[in-house]
Amino acid sequence: MLVLFTVHSSFGAQDASPSNASLKQRNVAIKVYGFGFGSGLQPGQNGKANGDGVQLVEESWTGSGFLVKNDGTLVTNYHVARRALRAQAVFDDGSAYQIPYIRVYDNFADIAVLKIRANKKFPYVSLGDSDKVEVRDAVLAVGNPLGMGINVTEGKISQIVRDDNGRRTSLRHTATIAPGNSGGSLYQGMQVVGVNVRGTPPYEFYEAVPINRVKPLLTEQYNKMIPLESAFPTNLEAILKKAKQVDAKNGEVPAATGNDPGVVSIPADFYPLEDIMVLLQAQKGQDLALIVTDAQNKPIGYGDARGIEIEAVLLPNDVNFKKVNINVLNYAQIPVKFGVSVNTITW
Repeated sequence: MLVLFTVHSSFGAQDASPSNASLKQRNVAIKVYGFGFGSGLQPGQNGKANGDGVQLVEESWTGSGFLVKNDGTLVTNYHVARRALRAQAVFDDGSAYQIPYIRVYDNFADIAVLKIRANKKFPYVSLGDSDKVEVRDAVLAVGNPLGMGINVTEGKISQIVRDDNGRRTSLRHTATIAPGNSGGSLYQGMQVVGVNVRGTPPYEFYEAVPINRVKPLLTEQYNKMIPLESAFPTNLEAILKKAKQVDAKNGEVPAATGNDPGVVSIPADFYPLEDIMVLLQAQKGQDLALIVTDAQNKPIGYGDARGIEIEAVLLPNDVNFKKVNINVLNYAQIPVKFGVSVNTITW
């Protein structure tokens, strides 16, 4: 059931906006069933982190989307579609359709174009010109916050963010969104001008990708039908083939002192929406381990490489830039040479 929350400032009488029926027909909640990375932190039999850095774990999550073609093509965020194996589009009336295909994605813009499987034609949204959006323009945010179903909030454009070349990269607005709204539509009048991507708690401003960044992905050259399980394989060998090295360092980690392992810490940067594989290589039989920590020194990945030559740790990254430390630990009583590489996984 569609719910309208009136927050911040509402539309004036002079501003046309879509009917509730129109919004319900063109906007969907998305349920996703996919996989994530255990990153070596899943509990083992002893209750401690198991150190299996390449373990995949089943996960499910929710998002939002909107129809852009009558064949069931819909737009959402890349971070909603990433690592999906099955997905479902759920309309406000409870009808649901499988989403077995991804057509294209742009992880830098955080956009994915998916395809519903259905033997019918769908009504779809009208796309506006996000280059004409101005600060203080009234907007509607439509989406599926917290998996509650289609909700609508009202607000205004508060800021237009541009890159160094003057291109619009983000529309900041005051129409409240929450987790689950990702991939939902941002309307100005009767047309969609943005794709909601995130909020910035506890501050009351929210961000959308300008729709003009999406339009090139809807052209005929991307009219593909790639099964989700092919786009996001769960086979480790296939994942390794998708890894591209972006940084590497060789060194020597000092010997352990008593019960304290020798440690070498290597700073690294993780960029938004990049899945990462950290590889540690050493001579077989050495007693090394790999621990990746965030800026607060909290472990986010662990690989137990004791007795083996190569250890990998798979790590996800969200919509934020992260500075991390890659820590190589040596439990042996002699110094050990090692090599570490950082690799991005291009799905």
